[in-house]
Formats: sequence, C-alpha cells, structure tokens
Amino acid sequence: MASSSSLSRPFSAAVSEPTRGKYFGPLEVRDGVALVRLDGPEKMNTLSAGIMAEAQEMWANHIENDPNVKAVVFISSKPDNFIAGADIQMIKTVANKDDLKDLCLNGHDFFDRLKKKVNGP
Repeated sequence: MASSSSLSRPFSAAVSEPTRGKYFGPLEVRDGVALVRLDGPEKMNTLSAGIMAEAQEMWANHIENDPNVKAVVFISSKPDNFIAGADIQMIKTVANKDDLKDLCLNGHDFFDRLKKKVNGP
C-alpha cells in the first residue's frame, strides 16, 4: 500500500501540465528518496538558465526543507542521454559575457545546497 509520501507531487504551478515542468518530469518521493527525472523539451538534456531556474524552484519548494527526503536520485527520462553539457545556443545569446560568470557561480551555489541536504549542515 502506498503512503502519501510515495505519490508523485507536482513541483511547478506555473506550467500548463501541473505534474511536470518544462525540464523535469513529475517529482516522486518514495521511502525517503526523491526521484528527479530530467526531461527537457529537446532531444538531449542540456544545462541552461531555464533548467537551473526550474531545478532551484523544485529544490527550494519540494526537497530542501522536506524532512521526509533523505536522498535524491537524478535520472534522465531520455533513453540515450543524461545531460549533454551546456546549452551552447543559450551561451551565444548572452550579450554581456561577464554575466556567464554569474550564471556559473549560481550553478555552483545550487550544487552546494544539494550537498548540504545530503551531507547535513
């Protein structure tokens, strides 16, 4: 019998389909493990400002402060790839290349938050 913590939970009310985001499938939490499925709109998942913003929203609103989440598994819904790397087209559109440094630092800060959840303060 499934407990309430084993059910899929939507993580973004700002998307048209309430159970998924643009870059991630439905977030599931089962037996203390959050299952995060990467599933961007393109053939390959790529790191971009959009995927980072959605990941940070999901993390802040549904994982970071949830005491029931003890572990997080990131997988891809794509059959043949996880993440291909940075979105080169997005990088090309950044007018001020100094802004790329901020984008990278923001990503590092986010991964530090993930580490803190897993390893503790």
